[in-house]
Amino acid sequence: MERAARELRLAVRGLFGEGTEIVGDLYQISNQVTLGSSEEEIIGSFAQAILPRIIEYEYAARQSLAQNSAYQLDDRIWRAYGVLRNARCISGEETLALLSPLRMGLAMDRFHEVDLPTWTDLFLNTQSAHLQRAAGRALEGEERAIARAEYIRKRLHR
Repeated sequence: MERAARELRLAVRGLFGEGTEIVGDLYQISNQVTLGSSEEEIIGSFAQAILPRIIEYEYAARQSLAQNSAYQLDDRIWRAYGVLRNARCISGEETLALLSPLRMGLAMDRFHEVDLPTWTDLFLNTQSAHLQRAAGRALEGEERAIARAEYIRKRLHR
């Protein structure tokens, strides 16, 4: 992905933007060249040239995984699901790292225990600010990790 991004003159960052690390397999992708281009030109270039190539690279990577490492791929997906369903304390970073293989399993039609709306809900509502808003107060480190794990368990045991 990173090699392809360089070829396309794109920046690959962590999910939360510049200066953040990549967690799981979730990225933020942006163009590096904007000088002299209008917003319409940049959007058009992304839609017509860049996005199809990114999708092509990802599809090829998924195909390779399915053909060459299917057992390991399924194991990664199901282990992630098992940890998420049973954890009693989980960090935001670990949550993203475990949600990532579930999303890939959904996209590759290899995992059906969670639907996309539930995955999206888990992705959004396990962020620190959402947990604190739901609690109605600030939550500190371990307290937030416990609340996150409880929220995930409740959503996955429906």
